Amino acid sequence: MEAGERARTGIASLKVRYNRVFGYYSEISKSNLHAMPADYVRKQTIAGGERYVTPALKEYEQKVF
Repeated sequence: MEAGERARTGIASLKVRYNRVFGYYSEISKSNLHAMPADYVRKQTIAGGERYVTPALKEYEQKVF
């Protein structure tokens, strides 16, 4: 999933991660925020960038749980 999102957005440093509090999210560094796609919904601000969720990640999260 991470490789697919990197190819779709063109952001090489994009990370797809999971934690128990926030679930699945995509993390984008501050230097790449200008390239963020329109379907990304902001979830959390962190020191080095922002965390976003997409409809595909929400769907995947529901399948996993």
